Amino acid sequence: MHIFTGGNILLQKVADLRLQQQNIISSNIANVNNQAYRHKSLDFESQLQAAYHAKGSPLTTTDPDHMGSQKYTGVKGEIETEFKPKMVHGQDSVDLDKEMTEMASNALQFSAMMTLIQKDFAGKFKYLEEFSK
Repeated sequence: MHIFTGGNILLQKVADLRLQQQNIISSNIANVNNQAYRHKSLDFESQLQAAYHAKGSPLTTTDPDHMGSQKYTGVKGEIETEFKPKMVHGQDSVDLDKEMTEMASNALQFSAMMTLIQKDFAGKFKYLEEFSK
């Protein structure tokens, strides 16, 4: 059994991308009063899904940690700048309520990833503890 499995790598990648997204949302909030600033977001969910389905069903994998860790290493996320050609005051700037909602959602999802990583390592620690007896 390997300690660092494909599942760990996937969880680590998602947590890293969630942290990047949180930084972008923070930047959006910090620039809420800057009229020249355009809303930015990080799209990585579609890339993760594409990587997940890239080499067929994960159920056909018969070891190398059962989750194909190599296919997630290329997922980086793309920063998207929302451009609205409207010049109506307030409609082309950052929406603070939307950003705060996105920040809360992202923080919850990041917390869930950290909990999964912690439980994964706790299980491995228990295994190693039993194995060493």
